[in-house]
Amino acid sequence: EIKVQEKDWNLIAWCFALEGSIGLYKAYKTKTYRPSLKFYNSDLNVVKKFAVMVDAGKIYENKPTCNKYKTVYVWQCVNPITVLEILDKIKFYLPSKQQQANLLIQYINMRNNHFSTLIRNKRDVSYLLKEEEIYMQMKELNKRGK
Repeated sequence: EIKVQEKDWNLIAWCFALEGSIGLYKAYKTKTYRPSLKFYNSDLNVVKKFAVMVDAGKIYENKPTCNKYKTVYVWQCVNPITVLEILDKIKFYLPSKQQQANLLIQYINMRNNHFSTLIRNKRDVSYLLKEEEIYMQMKELNKRGK
């Protein structure tokens, strides 16, 4: 369980709204979908403080492809249980991206319920269609300029 002070959830929500992303990404090798929370900043100290405050996830460096951009540091969490816990805490504080948060919560809960009822690892076609539908909705919501 994440040990964040209650007063910090509002700040965390604003970090995601302003400099973060709430997404569902397709893994190219396995063709499965992965929930993801990211917070971006060019100041490593800011990203480290965020990571300490959230007490989850990992930080990586995203180097620019040309010299006119700064290096961006990214905090990322892809563990579905942790993503769900964070989203449940911040969803009411989010000034934007509530639709993404609600869709990702729906996706994770649907996936958890689906896997608890799987028999011999066969996947239900209607489940796959719903998974694809949520992915397409998230993709549209997360387009630049939206």
